Amino acid sequence: MPKRTNRRGPSAPGECAPLSHAQNFLTDPAVLRRLVGHVKPGGIETAVEIGPGRGALTTLLLRLFPCVLAVEADLALALALIERFGADPRITVVPADFLAFPLPARPYIVVANIPFNRTAEIVRKLAGESSGLSAAYLIMQREAALKFASAAGQPSLLAHCLALDFDVRLLGPVPRSAFTPRPGVDAAFALFRKRKVPVLAGAEAARFKDLLSYLHPRGPGLGAALRHVFTRAQVQQVLKAAGLDGNQPLSAVRLEHWLAIHAAFGEHATPSARRTVRGADARLAAQQERLEKRYRTSVSQRRK
Repeated sequence: MPKRTNRRGPSAPGECAPLSHAQNFLTDPAVLRRLVGHVKPGGIETAVEIGPGRGALTTLLLRLFPCVLAVEADLALALALIERFGADPRITVVPADFLAFPLPARPYIVVANIPFNRTAEIVRKLAGESSGLSAAYLIMQREAALKFASAAGQPSLLAHCLALDFDVRLLGPVPRSAFTPRPGVDAAFALFRKRKVPVLAGAEAARFKDLLSYLHPRGPGLGAALRHVFTRAQVQQVLKAAGLDGNQPLSAVRLEHWLAIHAAFGEHATPSARRTVRGADARLAAQQERLEKRYRTSVSQRRK
């Protein structure tokens, strides 16, 4: 196996920032071993770790994978990791924000304790970019994990879009006592496994995501939202065919029902409605990115 070198600096000025004061490090050895026991490489040689921190999880991943890419946004922590693992050719430490990190084309598995306040951004990146991702084992806020796994009764918009390509399930809770500092919310370990055959793919998947992204802000009830893209008569037909109540919130609509609504839209929508919906997913993502950037800027300014 060729020797891998560690990158000792960010690829762009200001790419890394001191973040360690805002991180919750997973430090309990017994919990770490239990979590890593769930990870099944299945012949895949590369693991990507997001935010390795001080390297507690990294050490265990090196026992499972011949190649570990450790992407750390905190420059001080990244340099410490390079100092610690620099002589090991199996690991590459990348000082960079994971959201700007180009995902590998070769098959890989993600194993990470991700920042709870950046969960949606990280999951969107993993699900949205074309790469060799096979599975992601993620430690995240329990509430988010339940929504992604559709175990909370009200899965998020992102969870529905994610379900087209990934089977998501909970692997178990992670106690607050396993972290330093102790977080103020419960955590869980979740598995995002790439489907061999997606529920929808290509242009069809893009149209489904556009429809959901357009409808989700237009409630409060399902019937009211559907009237933005269907006639009143069509809304009643769609609701009756799917066995749905027009007063139920959009967050309570299950994936199979959204798929039925999507099929009805493809069959009955007017050209004007199609034009209105087209590109809604990209517009919503851009809006969320602006809001998240504004929030991070606000938090950063408050800490100064």
